[in-house]
Amino acid sequence: MWKAWMLGSLPHVEWYLPDDPEGWPPMWHMNTEVVEPDGPGACGRGHSLWMAELDGSRIGLAWDWVEVRPGVPALADPNAIFSNIHFVCEDGRPMDTLVATIQANRIVHALPWQDPIRVLLHDKFARGKLPGSSAAAAFQPRRMPADRPALAA
Repeated sequence: MWKAWMLGSLPHVEWYLPDDPEGWPPMWHMNTEVVEPDGPGACGRGHSLWMAELDGSRIGLAWDWVEVRPGVPALADPNAIFSNIHFVCEDGRPMDTLVATIQANRIVHALPWQDPIRVLLHDKFARGKLPGSSAAAAFQPRRMPADRPALAA
């Protein structure tokens, strides 16, 4: 099972992010974890990991999220998206850090990343395991779509 911290073991991959998302490689959800809440009544929080294949290399993005109200997850810090992608300009020059952060946010906001979180939190609620009643939980997709090859950890 892939974990967000494992992105640090992947080589850095330079990528010019096309303006049109149709030119992006398909990304798939690898893992979402809910961490133990700070106390009773606290909203959920955790982290998510999404990955893709780009020109034969693995790329990934991971971020922390918080539930701003029940069922509404949001990025905990849009400036703290962890990735092995080194965004470059069209001419191959490295992007300014702020612009690279915006590029990472463009990718995250194009993903259905909130869906696995809602499923996980809903399943915990349905089983009577509200946040705070058990150890950290993880959501993994049960199967990969046929057009997206699975990545082994």
